[in-house]
Amino acid sequence: MNEQRPSFERREDTPVSDEQVIESLRNKGKDDPESIKLLERWAKELESGLDVVYESEGNESFAIAGVRCAMRRAIVYYKAGYVGEAIADLTETKDAAGSEIFRNSGLYEQASVLLDKMKTGKTVESS
Repeated sequence: MNEQRPSFERREDTPVSDEQVIESLRNKGKDDPESIKLLERWAKELESGLDVVYESEGNESFAIAGVRCAMRRAIVYYKAGYVGEAIADLTETKDAAGSEIFRNSGLYEQASVLLDKMKTGKTVESS
């Protein structure tokens, strides 16, 4: 008698949440095959959102959305306990957000505040 057990795995067409990625990284580590797969799906979903922004709103909005995604990725790493990686990613993001195209976006200031919180071990919120 070969009974089929119900599967509780995520379906490939179901969006991956930040919390799912954080929990997987926290519990299994960033080198775990399941964590890697989940992280790749999550990143692909973020990138597909960027494609939509580029197609509908143009290059400047695309660049701003890209910085916001990078900040979101840093927050996920930070919340999962990968503080060094989060700070390194966010430092690069902050430097990029200081360029001319972002002058009036407020992203440089947001990245600076977020980076200060990470460096001092404070709680950060998802953007």
